[in-house]
Amino acid sequence: TLLTVGLVGVLQTVFRLEAVCVIGHKTHTARQVINASGLTYGQSIFSVRAEDVARQLEKDHTLIFKGLQVKHPNLVYLQVEERVPVALMQWLAVQYVLDKDGLVMEETTGTELIGTFPLVTGMRVSSAHKGHFLTVKSQTQLDAYSKLIVELGKQNYAGQITEIRLNNPENIYLITTEGISVRIGNADDLK
Repeated sequence: TLLTVGLVGVLQTVFRLEAVCVIGHKTHTARQVINASGLTYGQSIFSVRAEDVARQLEKDHTLIFKGLQVKHPNLVYLQVEERVPVALMQWLAVQYVLDKDGLVMEETTGTELIGTFPLVTGMRVSSAHKGHFLTVKSQTQLDAYSKLIVELGKQNYAGQITEIRLNNPENIYLITTEGISVRIGNADDLK
């Protein structure tokens, strides 16, 4: 009986979450990420599950859960990625700020964002809501958009583009800040 009571006492006092190390945050503070994850200091370290943390982080559309590592007796490493706004799209008189995967980060009816990001035109959108991925009529267009945005970032050209024309994903055009129209072709070999 004493052994059981002692074991329960150790589990109740030693194996409690005391520290969370957040990896991958830039604009969010560690505290904001921890709050969004649902982790609370003092909770049993054995109750920390990656599935639960991932589900909680899905509620914040600006964070992507990348992993969780529990270090006994009382430490958790939480890895996240922050979504970054990279493009602007206009649809039904509303402007949508998109991330590289086509998730709507913000929506506005003003014109204050024009010129801050490349404007994506020609995408056939069915639905767009903040915190959700675009619903498009052509998945090929969305895939081409994602590939193009990633490649522009890798090659440091994103700041030199004012418009991305995706009317035909097999014949993509870019408009540079100097007003030059560049024919990219399809998204198969963007390098």
